[in-house]
Amino acid sequence: WFRLMAVCGGTVSVAQGLGVGVDLAVVVGIARLSDRRFALLYALHPLGPLEVVLGAHIDGLAVALLVWACVVVVRRPWLAGLLTTMGGGVKLLPFTVVGSPATRSRSFWLGAALGLVLCLLALVPVLDAGPALLTSMGTYSRHWSFNSLGLTLTTPLFGSWARPVLVVLGAAAWVWALVRSWSMQTAWLVIGVAFIAVTPTAHPWYLMWVFVPALACRRPEWAMAVTPLLGSYAVLWTLDSPDGWQESPALWFGTWVPALTVLVVATWMRRRRPTR
Repeated sequence: WFRLMAVCGGTVSVAQGLGVGVDLAVVVGIARLSDRRFALLYALHPLGPLEVVLGAHIDGLAVALLVWACVVVVRRPWLAGLLTTMGGGVKLLPFTVVGSPATRSRSFWLGAALGLVLCLLALVPVLDAGPALLTSMGTYSRHWSFNSLGLTLTTPLFGSWARPVLVVLGAAAWVWALVRSWSMQTAWLVIGVAFIAVTPTAHPWYLMWVFVPALACRRPEWAMAVTPLLGSYAVLWTLDSPDGWQESPALWFGTWVPALTVLVVATWMRRRRPTR
């Protein structure tokens, strides 16, 4: 993906232009999985334009690949396997849906094997770095934190054990999703919600991993709950501080409390709605 950017000129505008294509692919994928209303909701929401286009985050590319894996998994499971593992080569999260009931066909695994080979070939130019390849991942898992729901709630109870506890909770949710979720997008939604709930670092672009599958599964209550969490952009007001950006305790209350309130109210209204 970065090589493609370089070939096209390697500028910020190029990265953002490719992001437009990625974002449109997500829109069409949601329309194929649910209907045009949910695709329109995604298209009108600021999350995609802010993160996939202006921010050019590679999360958008991984999300687009996984969306289209969900679209084709029934008719072309080999292609779904290929797209899923290629998405996992961009960001690791797509790998977590492998093993859900929709991905258990031999054809899917053949496509996944091909995608894995492509991912390994893409690693060849950087393999000479050796163990240093994993250094940043260790730093990220042990030290990084930002506006975390799980870390904020568990640290007073478990202290330094809070992160391992969150890993266990996330792993339990992952296993439950693989056992109980019959479609790829349903497994993705459960895993994405668990990820956002337990991750110590909840950057705004991580919300794509809940917002997109929620719309693909026609679960607008989860999509609505994402919107207040965009308030974490308020930390940018402190970016020019002499000590760098500062995360105020008020940020957590100003984002997570409204998000959880929206989720509870929207879920309650959805369950009270009469079935036809």
